[in-house]
Amino acid sequence: MATGTSALIEILPHSSCLIVKILESQMRDFARVIQIKETIITAVREVVPKTVIIDLSQMHFVGSVGFLAFLAIRREPTVENVVLCNLDANVYKVFSVCKLIPDGANISAPLQLADTVEAAIALYDGKMDASEG
Repeated sequence: MATGTSALIEILPHSSCLIVKILESQMRDFARVIQIKETIITAVREVVPKTVIIDLSQMHFVGSVGFLAFLAIRREPTVENVVLCNLDANVYKVFSVCKLIPDGANISAPLQLADTVEAAIALYDGKMDASEG
């Protein structure tokens, strides 16, 4: 499933990025988190992107089990960047407190942050084009 929509996520390849929109409002149920993670990992292995952009605009709560999915994506050998975008204030706070996103002095976090999908595409596609040319 390199492209398409399931009940849990929507996947869209975009040049050297893979855009994933999580359709769940919460990531607290272990079975659903594993389903989301496996679907995204399958797409990552099919598309082989350098950057995975994850749109969390529908998400209002993420529990610690949800971190497993995001960190598993980051550990894929071809993935250089996992960029979270469209975070609501509560979701942002949880990622920040757990030091999973850059925030102040913590600039070497495993996940990156962008305000919107478009901002993430502009930032990471631009970096990739410049480094490849």
